[in-house]
Amino acid sequence: IMLKELRLKNIVLVDFTTLLFSRDFNILSGESGSGKSAILNALNLISGDRMDATCIRHGEEKGIVEAVFDISHLSAVVSLLEKAGIDHDIDNDLFIRREVTLHGKSRAFINN
Repeated sequence: IMLKELRLKNIVLVDFTTLLFSRDFNILSGESGSGKSAILNALNLISGDRMDATCIRHGEEKGIVEAVFDISHLSAVVSLLEKAGIDHDIDNDLFIRREVTLHGKSRAFINN
């Protein structure tokens, strides 16, 4: 599975950002406090780790992590989506979104 895009909204110190990844080599670098840990936490959350209110940016009600994956070469994943009755687009992109509220309620979405 190829990660194409990662969006964070109100996660740790990040107000909103969109990261685009290429099929080539991708590097995350920066000074302390630049958000590298927030990005790694977001990847863990989108992969299914538990999500709690401590990851929400101070002063906000909800944190959101969204990821877009290229599944064009993974017919088994497309088949699983179809068997589960989950719509998928023609380009075979898989959209996953995780949301958590201040009250600790967490929700996950696949292709909306």
